[in-house]
Amino acid sequence: MDSADKQSGAPSQAGIATTLDSDIAYQRLAEARVLSCTGQSAKALEIALNIWDLAENQETLALKARCFVDIAWYRFQLGQPELAYEYARWAVDFWANSSSATDEAEARSIAGWLLLELSQVAEATEEVMQALALAETCGDQQVYCLALNVVGLMFRATKRPRESIDFCHRAVALARELGDPVRIGRWLINLGCAHALAARCASGDNTALVARELETALALLKEAVTLARQHGDTWAARICLANSAEYLIELKDFSGAEQCLLAYREVSGDQTTRNETHFLYTLGQVLLALGRLDEARFALDRCVALSEQNGNIEAMMYAFLYLSDVHERLNNLRLSFSLYKKYHETHLRVSAELAEQRERLATALYENKKLKVLARAEGERAQQIAASYAQLKLDSERIAAAIYIDPLTGLYNRRHLELILPGLIVEDVPNTIAMIDIDFFKTINDSFSHIVGDQVLVRVGELIRRMKRECDEAIRFGGEEFLLIVRGLSSRAAHEYIDCFRRAISAWQWDTIANGLSVTVSIGLSNTNEAATTQLAIEKADRRLYLAKQGGRNRSISCG
Repeated sequence: MDSADKQSGAPSQAGIATTLDSDIAYQRLAEARVLSCTGQSAKALEIALNIWDLAENQETLALKARCFVDIAWYRFQLGQPELAYEYARWAVDFWANSSSATDEAEARSIAGWLLLELSQVAEATEEVMQALALAETCGDQQVYCLALNVVGLMFRATKRPRESIDFCHRAVALARELGDPVRIGRWLINLGCAHALAARCASGDNTALVARELETALALLKEAVTLARQHGDTWAARICLANSAEYLIELKDFSGAEQCLLAYREVSGDQTTRNETHFLYTLGQVLLALGRLDEARFALDRCVALSEQNGNIEAMMYAFLYLSDVHERLNNLRLSFSLYKKYHETHLRVSAELAEQRERLATALYENKKLKVLARAEGERAQQIAASYAQLKLDSERIAAAIYIDPLTGLYNRRHLELILPGLIVEDVPNTIAMIDIDFFKTINDSFSHIVGDQVLVRVGELIRRMKRECDEAIRFGGEEFLLIVRGLSSRAAHEYIDCFRRAISAWQWDTIANGLSVTVSIGLSNTNEAATTQLAIEKADRRLYLAKQGGRNRSISCG
């Protein structure tokens, strides 16, 4: 018996190692859920996987479905949402065919939550609303409480803070009625996130409202972390402290943020390497703001090393960004520039990996739906089958729109770019690739807020879309970078045409968004005739973009 079993008082797993007693299996699953609420999600997952394996061998489908719901949750806690969703999806399919509204509502709530984590908002919305409808009729208040919470998360993902606050508040209130301190604490975290969203969606000039919403979020997290500590829910305690640090950073209270991160470090229980890298780059950001450059550099160097080991490219990206700032302040300008280039390169990798993940998931969702439609169509008349396929076509088009359109700017995204790139080199007409990067975008976020930064991205996207010709392609390349493909113009004519975009962006009245705001862009251009492949053409444009940055910004360069 290992230490986790001793602490929980759970019976040894040996009793169900080769045979499966249903009562013992459900008892062990209940004990695993207790472990997951006390910082031992890895142990809980091990138990659930063991029971699932036995249920699989003995074809005990209802127990297997119960295991899948639990496994999905534990994998989510351990930072594996894509894998978690596979288990949740199977449980949804089983319970949907088993006439158990309560179990189906719970499985759909978890599946919807995971889809939100994976940025599949359209599919998540469908799942979540079905879960809520089932939960309202099944009479199980625990499941209804979960569904209310996930609906709040759905509204947060769609940037509707008032609705998010309403549903998260209702979930917290019901959890209080049920006397469930673990759920109270966890739902308080999500209610705090909804108030933080309200702060970020507020006008950049309404600083009082922004501060009030963030302070409300911090007060909710204070109660949540107290509950988490009282009941040993270390997973929730870490989220509380990490979110508190984030909100304090937004309020420019870097000392308070550091205290939250120090408290985070003291929390026991399962700690994934992904959480550790997140902690390190956040700590580096705070120490940088406090002017403790050597400490910041140490934390960020550790983050890079750990990220290289576990493949956490996103954490590495942020670490490179903050390290670039550290070395700029230390006057190590060459190293600072090199680190910023690494940040840029990893940013492109993150964007590509996210696009691949979303495409994988969208494909799986589409195939799952197609199989269901075909199953229902069996034995029906030919026109009914044709109607089902027509619906599938509409679903496919909707999924394609979700894959190929950037939701913030409405421009095409990198996945669309990958579709059209192979044909650019072989076309008879010349094509010019322009890499457009917003100057000092990080300073805009830091000085005016990330909400203002998002408004700048939206406006730049609108200006590009409005000015471009119908035959040209405008793409949000990632972060604050845009890519414009100009067809049929000579290199000189394309340069003059694209420089009009630069001048128009610089001349736009940015103080209508925030007082004192000004925005310029730097542009690097290349022609497909210059390179053997489109990838080399993009790299050439990217190098010239860097030259434009080095040359003082707010300029376009097409040679060098």
